[in-house]
Amino acid sequence: MSIHFLAPIVEGPARAKATLVRAGKRMIVVAVDVFDVGRDRLAARATLSFAILGPRRPVQPATAP
Repeated sequence: MSIHFLAPIVEGPARAKATLVRAGKRMIVVAVDVFDVGRDRLAARATLSFAILGPRRPVQPATAP
């Protein structure tokens, strides 16, 4: 995850908008822009990466010796 803080939001609401940048077989990349609604400007931008994991194998119960 990477966040760039561009401007402070001193008062008033903030609005975040997420955009799917790429969805592959093993990875998803999302960009999030945070806007200062009161001043109508971009306050922060984040980029997030998520790994897509395969299904887990069932856990084998321990056997007594």
